[in-house]
Amino acid sequence: MSAGTRSIIVVVVVAVAAAVIAAVVLLEGGDGVGGNWTIEDARAFDEYPVYWLGEEFDGLPLTNISYTHRENTVFFAYGDCEPPKDGGCAPPLEIIIEPCRQNPPGRYATSLDSLVEIRGAKAALQREFVLWTGEVAVTIFAERELAVEAANALVSVRDGPEAAAKPLEPPGRPCF
Repeated sequence: MSAGTRSIIVVVVVAVAAAVIAAVVLLEGGDGVGGNWTIEDARAFDEYPVYWLGEEFDGLPLTNISYTHRENTVFFAYGDCEPPKDGGCAPPLEIIIEPCRQNPPGRYATSLDSLVEIRGAKAALQREFVLWTGEVAVTIFAERELAVEAANALVSVRDGPEAAAKPLEPPGRPCF
């Protein structure tokens, strides 16, 4: 199997796993430890930095904040969707924040040179958009243009919207 084929398989597996995590968080509110959060819960969380887009982004209201203890992820959903009769659907914009060690750049890139820079952080633009800043990986699920806009607008839950103009912290250990 070629390196390119392995990379595609890894990206697909990671994307499917992230989608399953997002669906579990939405449907079950986490795993019973953490569950649905308020903005104050997200601001008080101190295990790792948490990034978001505020209470509304690009006309999409913040509709869910969750923490999943088992996966050690914080989840933000923006907007709603109308599920078809025979299935579910995902919100138009979802963000998952987790420690870098859970979602390292090596899953997406064969070298650091193949990553792009966004506001001082490193990012991979695959099926989803993954950005590494400080000690966390921020995965954004949205159409590509909206995902790039969101990456450029990310701020800490502890900062105001004016922080989106400031550079993000470059990724550090254990990201690289």
